[in-house]
Amino acid sequence: RYREELRNGLTIEHAMKLSVSHVREPIMFSGGTVLVAVLLLFTAVYEPYRNFAPVFAVAMVVLLIAGLTLLPALFGLVGKKAFWPLAINQPTRTNWWSKVATSVTSKPWRYIFTITAVLGIGIVQAFTASLSFNLLESFPDDMSSKKGYEQLAQAFSEGELAPTTLLLESEKNITESQFTEFVKILKKQREVKEVRLEGSPFADGSLTQAKVTLIWTSNPYDTTTFNALKNLEDSEKELLQQAGIEEGSIQLSGETAKHANIQEVNTSDTVRVMLLIAGAIFMMLWWQTKSWVTGLLMIGTIVLSYGASLGFSVWLFEVLFHVEAVSYRIPLYTFVFLVALGVDYSIMLMSRIRQESQILEPIEAIKSGLIATGGVISSAGLLLAATFAVLITQPVLELQLFGFTVAFGVLIDTFIVRPMLLPALLTIQKR
Repeated sequence: RYREELRNGLTIEHAMKLSVSHVREPIMFSGGTVLVAVLLLFTAVYEPYRNFAPVFAVAMVVLLIAGLTLLPALFGLVGKKAFWPLAINQPTRTNWWSKVATSVTSKPWRYIFTITAVLGIGIVQAFTASLSFNLLESFPDDMSSKKGYEQLAQAFSEGELAPTTLLLESEKNITESQFTEFVKILKKQREVKEVRLEGSPFADGSLTQAKVTLIWTSNPYDTTTFNALKNLEDSEKELLQQAGIEEGSIQLSGETAKHANIQEVNTSDTVRVMLLIAGAIFMMLWWQTKSWVTGLLMIGTIVLSYGASLGFSVWLFEVLFHVEAVSYRIPLYTFVFLVALGVDYSIMLMSRIRQESQILEPIEAIKSGLIATGGVISSAGLLLAATFAVLITQPVLELQLFGFTVAFGVLIDTFIVRPMLLPALLTIQKR
């Protein structure tokens, strides 16, 4: 915007004042959406999610302050030299974006149907993705811990490497016959390969507490094993009654029990945080645009972009690298970054359209806003995508998938959703 004002022949001071007055609102709302999104991670129960909130929140506050104070001051100091005199004196090349804007506003339904159909395929893929709770699967094959785990699993069994401890308690004494029957019942449960006794629990007669070890048939970090463990917890009373144990209870501990709880907490956290972020950003968009319909269109297109990028990324990693399941943290982390960052470009576009609508008809304002912001936003999107794409070079699969998904999602939002789908929807709304 500063470059535009310099082209109009304004002085450096006047150009900067006018530029800041125009961009203050979109910058505040863009930074505000990211700030609100990361702060809502505090609503998560899972502590690793909560730990992200303060770090990113502080960073966003610093960036907002610097963007509205330090950056304009630096531009003012270097003057026109920062923007290459030739670039200032020559007219902006808008041929490409003029063609896109004219095509989108003249044939909006064609763009809406085509883009939503393609993105819809990715969303279907996202819903079919399997989640992994085994951190070792993200490690490279030559890492010693992964190689050691695989060799031990071959020599013994995966269930042997991460057994589950079951603690049986009762307010009344448990007889040896009751305990023996309880062990027999445990051996018949799903995915239970073996039940091992800890010591000689009845060496001194009856007791009120006993401990056994469960060896699982399948991978102790697999969702199949998680479901079997949860089935044990849900049928606790029934199992105890079958063994004739009154007023008893069972407690489970170990890697499988821990990750089963993480799975449960992660599911609730993911749904809660996603809904809160989407709702909060919608309220901010409604506040900025003064239209709940426009706010819904903006947040709807961003969520559509997120679902498609996640689905296509998971599908590509499955086809190219034979990745059968993705880390359970990927859906929420990518949502926070893609939705909070992706909506920034729509905010910038909408802010310019609102400014243009003060002197132009609605459809012409959409075209003018898209032409004016097309090159700048696309350049910003390329830089942001490249930043996240650096994570693809990391050896950990979880980081590779996260970096690729966010980079891919930013590109979808920058070159498809923001310049085509959103203006097409706005055109239909304004007609």
